[in-house]
Amino acid sequence: MENDSNEGGPQWPAWSPDGKRLAVQVGKYGQNPAENTAHIWVIDVATGAKTKLAAHDKPYLDETPSWLGNSRIVFQSNRSGRMELWSMNAEGTDAKQITK
Repeated sequence: MENDSNEGGPQWPAWSPDGKRLAVQVGKYGQNPAENTAHIWVIDVATGAKTKLAAHDKPYLDETPSWLGNSRIVFQSNRSGRMELWSMNAEGTDAKQITK
């Protein structure tokens, strides 16, 4: 995945069940954990179009995507102050915390 170097490097690819999209974690990790950030991106395999899901400007870590059917993605995030499981629509909307 060719990416803007400001976004960081891609990791943890996960194919959608229908094989049409790929979800990846893209993050920047440095020596200061308070500045680390990661987002989930979805890539349309046929067109190469990339979409950053649930974009944020805080040092949240949205990581390790996994598909729940073709319409939702489950991931870990520290949005709530500690790592918990979250899910969101494959378009990046309706993010919900699953574990507490």
